[in-house]
Amino acid sequence: MFQIENITWLDLEISSTCNARCLDCCRVLYQDEVFVHNSLHNHLNQLYDFELFKSHVSQFSALKSISFCGNSGDAMAHPKIAEMCNWLQKNYDTIQIDIETNGSLGKEQTWIDLANCSVTVNFSIDGLENTNHIYRQNVSWSNIVKNIEIFIKHGGKAIWQAIDFPHIKHQLKDMEHLSKKLGFEKFVVRPRFSPTEDHLIHKFLNKPIQSLDADKIHFEKLPIDKNWLDFNKIQPFCQKNKNQSMYIDCDSTLWPCCTFAQIRYRDRFEINEKYHRLIEKYGKNWNNLKYNSLKQILDVGFYRDELKKSWSNIDMIYSTCIESCGVCK
Repeated sequence: MFQIENITWLDLEISSTCNARCLDCCRVLYQDEVFVHNSLHNHLNQLYDFELFKSHVSQFSALKSISFCGNSGDAMAHPKIAEMCNWLQKNYDTIQIDIETNGSLGKEQTWIDLANCSVTVNFSIDGLENTNHIYRQNVSWSNIVKNIEIFIKHGGKAIWQAIDFPHIKHQLKDMEHLSKKLGFEKFVVRPRFSPTEDHLIHKFLNKPIQSLDADKIHFEKLPIDKNWLDFNKIQPFCQKNKNQSMYIDCDSTLWPCCTFAQIRYRDRFEINEKYHRLIEKYGKNWNNLKYNSLKQILDVGFYRDELKKSWSNIDMIYSTCIESCGVCK
């Protein structure tokens, strides 16, 4: 199903290191009325080796867009992110590069170098000085403003991305005004991914996240709606005509998208179980670019036909795809 010559967009997780404590991040789990470090996520606080990065990315011959996303880390935690952007621009003509960040990390020279390599930086800022820390805990406001000013001053293209949390709705106009004052090209408000957890953000503000061993995590079993396919269909974002997209996690594993990659970190039984079923069927490193070439991974049954079949077969369906790309018929 996936063809190398059709993969034009790549999401990259070059860092699983992050200074923030966002309470709906895959770095944490909500267990027994407390938040705990997600010990199911066994490759936190790592950086993608630059040589491996070049070796893995160079196998994608048709890339037009790269996004340094923040699925479980912040891209600006990687000290060589500017070098990576320069390498991409030298090896791919007219490639578009986007960077997702909370804005508080990175050295001054790194921000200057990024401004000079024609990238777009999406600053995820959810409030003003007195509110951004409510969701993006441990993120320094003064560092955000300093980095924004350096980047934009040297010609960088910046976009302010905010999430529509109830506690900042009264500030949206002021946020947009500040974005224009600072020189942002655009101010965007996005819907919340998990609105049912709004109250938990306030409940656990500034409270420590506890530790819990993976073998002590209990998996929640939720009823599966067998009628999903009667009123839903999947329009997969990873399959846009001949413009396909994929995601590489910080441990070099290759997935259809960043949301799908999270099946191994989730404490919902029916989701985590499917990850272990893949391991049993294809082996521990079946989709890892450290052990297999891109072609070898795409030739595995999962990518060749199983994923596509799951979109129309309730016995094989991956609920993650329904949650992310499901639409009403």
